[in-house]
Amino acid sequence: MQVRIHSALGRYPWAKLWYLCRALDDEGCGKIVLNLHSILFDLKVKSRSIIYHWIQQGKRCGAFRAAQRVGSMWHLYLGSLHTVCRLLGLPDWGTTFYVDIENIWNIRQLTTAAITFNLQEQSRRQAFLNLAPEERKTYRLPEAWEVITAEGKFPRGNSAADLTENAIPPKIPFLLCVTEQKAFVSKSFVPFGGSQKTIAARLGICDRTVRRHQVGLNIVRRQLCQTKGEYAALHDEIAMFGDAFVQEGNGFSKRSTYTRDAEQGKFFKMLGRTWVNRCNLYLDSYSAPYYIEMTSMRASKHDYWLSFGIDMDREVRELRTIWRHMGMKSRDFWRSDFYRAHKEALWEHIRRISDTQTAAGGRREGGFP
Repeated sequence: MQVRIHSALGRYPWAKLWYLCRALDDEGCGKIVLNLHSILFDLKVKSRSIIYHWIQQGKRCGAFRAAQRVGSMWHLYLGSLHTVCRLLGLPDWGTTFYVDIENIWNIRQLTTAAITFNLQEQSRRQAFLNLAPEERKTYRLPEAWEVITAEGKFPRGNSAADLTENAIPPKIPFLLCVTEQKAFVSKSFVPFGGSQKTIAARLGICDRTVRRHQVGLNIVRRQLCQTKGEYAALHDEIAMFGDAFVQEGNGFSKRSTYTRDAEQGKFFKMLGRTWVNRCNLYLDSYSAPYYIEMTSMRASKHDYWLSFGIDMDREVRELRTIWRHMGMKSRDFWRSDFYRAHKEALWEHIRRISDTQTAAGGRREGGFP
């Protein structure tokens, strides 16, 4: 039996009990009767007071409309997803994924895993769309698992010629070698992936917590290391001044350029070349009992936004029309500050309405992750 988890709610402590009730509510009537001892066993909780505390927190957040105890049995009346998100002031419930009911107790780590692979897939899709149309026909962007599991041998020499002539490269274009910690690529490789800082910012946690969750689920990580001719002079400039700016071709495509602040320690020299540490690639090698399945709730999100008077599809169409009239490229729309600013304004509008309705209803947020 599986239950659908939402990343924006998965880190709340009371969410474990709420999702357990939703999974056991086969009829969808919103009422569930559970034995207290079975709750403690399924959620791997040792104290009854924790369950009582979760019920009170859930009632303040709208997850439980009412709760009644009869002996060792709890009669719980569940609130809807839209009600919970509205009372919490959430403009979106984030990434949605399925987990087995026996793994609900571990939804914090599984939420981190879902965000990790979702961001990686978004990055790969955006990297492919950034290629020129003619390059998309000839160049196939590899999957993350293809890069991580590629077989190759690193040369023992210390010159740039040894890297290209004596190495046994994997059968992936522009991939030079894969070690236990890093994946070395040439200048024409289109980088994609995710960083632990980005994942931590999305979840509102520390990057060390992200790393601990990934290790707990045995998620394999490889850091992309790319070499380019521009990095040789840049490395010396960073050593002297501490930072620098570089303008370079974006991966395989030479048409688009960007300016990036080069942080000290991000560049290193090896085998006569200068390399830069880019994002990470992740492989879901965690055991079968912790398998997660990504899904989508676009129609439900559309209805949720409509309840605030926002037609997100229409807003995006209007913004893209303005973007094209400004003479910008369509492939740069989704990562532009123009789109992010308007989206944040809409999110702030939803939060303001939620705060007003929460104050009128006399409920407050509870159970922060």
